[in-house]
This record gives sequence, C-alpha cells and structure tokens, in this order.
Amino acid sequence: MAVGIAATVASAVGIYMYTNGYWLELWNMARPVIISTYKAIQAYLTHSEPTQEIKTPYEWSPGKEVDTGKFIVTDLDEMGSFGVYAMTGSGKTSFIHSFLYQLFTTTSPNDIQFVIADLKDGLDFRIFRRLMHLALPVAETTKEAEKQIIWLLQEKERRSKLFKAIPENKLCNNLHKYHELGASLNLPRLPRIV
Repeated sequence: MAVGIAATVASAVGIYMYTNGYWLELWNMARPVIISTYKAIQAYLTHSEPTQEIKTPYEWSPGKEVDTGKFIVTDLDEMGSFGVYAMTGSGKTSFIHSFLYQLFTTTSPNDIQFVIADLKDGLDFRIFRRLMHLALPVAETTKEAEKQIIWLLQEKERRSKLFKAIPENKLCNNLHKYHELGASLNLPRLPRIV
C-alpha cells in the first residue's frame, strides 16, 4: 500500500512498507511542494485533524495514507530500518528534519541519541549541531563519517557484550527486551541510537 506525505501531492509522494521497514519515495514536481511529517504542520497544511495520536516517545508519523488521509503512526521498534531516496529538490532533507524533530521533541537524550553525517559541508543539518541528543558531533566530511561508523561498530560490540552477560534463561536480543529486563536485573540504561 502506498502512502503519501500530503494529500495534495499523493500521486507524487509515497512511503512504501516492506517486511523489514519502510522507504520513502519522492519525485521532483513541476510545482513547489511543502513536505513535512510533523503532525501539527501536517494537520494545518491539509486542514484535517490527526486521526491517530502518538502514544509513546518512540512513535512518529511518517505521513498519511493516500487512500484514507489517515496519519500513519509507527514505532521505531516496528520499523527496523528505512531508506529515503528521491530526486534532487524533492524533500528528502525536509523529511529527515521532520523525523528528527518529532523524535527529539518527544524523548530525552537519555532515551535516544542521533548520529548524523551531513556530507554537504554540514549545510543541511547544521541546525542540529547543538542538539543535546547527539551521540557524536555532526560529521561534515567523509573522514568524520568514517569515525562515526567506527564508533557505531564499537558501540554495537559493547552492547552485544551487555546482552550476552544477561542470564541465558532471559532471552535478550534487542534493545526493547533489554529495557524490559533492565529494572529487575539492575542493568544500565542504553539510549536508542538513530
């Protein structure tokens, strides 16, 4: 099922669901298009009310269903991963800005942290440079992005060791399960890294 960011551009914008996540597809339009996924802005632009409320800090709204106009609300746990691709000028950066904005306005830096690589000389994501939710400074060069990848791999290894240290009778293979077990096993809190 294809879903759109705004009803006025439903035929040119889509978010498609697949087994392990989502991808966003935007085509360059002859006319200017405002694309945003932040629910309040979306309701204003489309003169409609959100039909589904965000209930947990890790839920966000990637857009609206084309057929019904209902807001899609998904959880990071359910998504797995997603990719954003489109032609130049079609709204990819605005989409990612909105995604980040929704998450950092509903969560604490203790709960979620971002790793951002902005390889257009830091021009697209400079507004996030002082964000308390950053796990690392925004990378502006490929060398800085390589350092981010190395850090992410090291963090993955560190977290895997923490998961493996949990008794075998308590299956722990993801962050959600780790947090469920955290209180009873006195585990250190781990933020989600996006």
